[in-house]
Amino acid sequence: MDLYDNKFNIETLEKNINKLDLNTILSTQTLTVDFCINYIMNEKYQCFAEEDIDIFQILKKQKHLKFKDFFD
Repeated sequence: MDLYDNKFNIETLEKNINKLDLNTILSTQTLTVDFCINYIMNEKYQCFAEEDIDIFQILKKQKHLKFKDFFD
């Protein structure tokens, strides 16, 4: 999957999550709060290089999301 040149829907990203780099997803795709909580911030899906992803990095790369959305 070419994440740099294509936008994928959430369902497609979820189905392929184990084959994709979370940092690349975060930087190239438009994500929902639920996706970020369930996958990007979930240690189950993180490799060593992705363990440092936090809510502030997500908000920096996903400008449409707001801090309060993660706590509603």
